[in-house]
Amino acid sequence: DAWVATGGADHVVRVWRLPNMGPEGVLLGHTDSVMTLATRPERAGVLFSGGLDRTIREWDLSAMSPLQTFVDVNGPVLALLAPDPHHLFSCAGKSITKWAIATGEAVVGFVCAGHAGPV
Repeated sequence: DAWVATGGADHVVRVWRLPNMGPEGVLLGHTDSVMTLATRPERAGVLFSGGLDRTIREWDLSAMSPLQTFVDVNGPVLALLAPDPHHLFSCAGKSITKWAIATGEAVVGFVCAGHAGPV
């Protein structure tokens, strides 16, 4: 099934079924605004969300339940990218962090010099 997800200032991720945009589910867990969403290219039923609460959450959309939570100590999570089955990248504060999806551990992080504000 095809779906689209939205995250909002209400701290909630909502999932909608395509093509009719009927509500599919609500994902609860963030404690502040949800700023970014990313999908796993090899797993259509998995979604990542990141927010101002400094967390990244991995969700199982078939069960509408959390799989794991990553905590980004660099600041609010403003962007996510899951380019392959093993890694997730987050932008928080002035840093980019590479995460191992299997363990939820930060693999490497680096500061993006030259930016005047968050990346």
